[in-house]
Amino acid sequence: MAYAPVYYPGTTMASGAATVTLGIGEERAGVDFQLQLVATAKVSGTIQSADGALPQGTQIRLLPADQVGMPTIPGAGSNTARVGPDGRFTMNGVTPGQYRIMASATLRQAPTAAGAAAAQVGPGGRGGAGGGRGGQVVGTLWASSDITVAGQDIADVVLSLQPGMTVSGRVSFEGSSLLPPTDLTRVRVSLSPRGQQGIEFNVPPAQVDSTGRFTIPGVAPGRYSLSANAPAGQGGGGGGRQGGAAGSGQPSAQWVLKSANAGGRDVLDFALTVEPGQDVQGATLTFVDRSQEVSGTIQDLQGQPTADFTIIVFSADNRYWLPQSRRIMSVRPGTDGKFAFRNLPAGDYRLTAVTDVEPGEWYNPDFLSQLVGASIAFTLNEGERKVQDIRLAGG
Repeated sequence: MAYAPVYYPGTTMASGAATVTLGIGEERAGVDFQLQLVATAKVSGTIQSADGALPQGTQIRLLPADQVGMPTIPGAGSNTARVGPDGRFTMNGVTPGQYRIMASATLRQAPTAAGAAAAQVGPGGRGGAGGGRGGQVVGTLWASSDITVAGQDIADVVLSLQPGMTVSGRVSFEGSSLLPPTDLTRVRVSLSPRGQQGIEFNVPPAQVDSTGRFTIPGVAPGRYSLSANAPAGQGGGGGGRQGGAAGSGQPSAQWVLKSANAGGRDVLDFALTVEPGQDVQGATLTFVDRSQEVSGTIQDLQGQPTADFTIIVFSADNRYWLPQSRRIMSVRPGTDGKFAFRNLPAGDYRLTAVTDVEPGEWYNPDFLSQLVGASIAFTLNEGERKVQDIRLAGG
């Protein structure tokens, strides 16, 4: 018996937790809920591979099914277990619920003597870019199974490791002042886990050829973010990073990742979902040499510049009200009241100034909903440098 993690108002499932809203200066009483003493179980089984050899460093984790792919919940842990040489594992004290049990093994290429020497001085720092301990990551083996725990032990769970899927596509360039890079193999495409996967998968680096086609092999099922950067093209300087809110000043020309279309959606805004047994093909990453900017000056009731506010810009479309969305930014103005947001995607936005805001609160959809009525609507077109001043009103 053990006390299960409980969420208000009294559920052991994170998806059933209620939101408690607290206003400025408000005291909230009656937020009561009880611990639940439940029967725990032991979950055990075996991990196996196709060739019978279990890779070193195989990981295994048990995660509540409703938390897979979601942001990590503070204080909500997950069960892990050591995998024995014979592939057997045991997890004790598992409380009732729906779970996904996941296993992962990273495949690495043994470093050569020349590669090891290059890694020590390469741009990746100690161990080199992608080199790391034990050689470069070349793929991932994975396995998963959904189980229901109801207070009785579960034995003989069998997890069969299998190769990951492939994510592939091409990069393209749309330039008005820059020429595309002459060596497309220098373009860097990366895939990183998005949300809580259950296992921290090591994603192999992308391989980009001279035509701009890229391949990322050995990707385990899950939700991912796809990103890329490109070297400077002829006719201008700069890199390909997406940037963010910044101060005033005219940025130099650079390649900016405009979109990453895969599976019919832009995965710069939404997660790329890799399903078991289904490769992701035909992804298109588009770079442009123009970016968008919104700048202006904020003035107080007397018409004087002020720096006492946090300025927030956010998409008018609530589909983009997501954690770490590139369409939501915040910045503090300078002492002269000037502010600027750079590299916002083109689209419809709202702009406002607030006080007493917690860091990151601007990603909360409920908070953004409250700002809509006290914000300025505007449209940002491709390559536009928009000036939008803010004059504070009373009330």
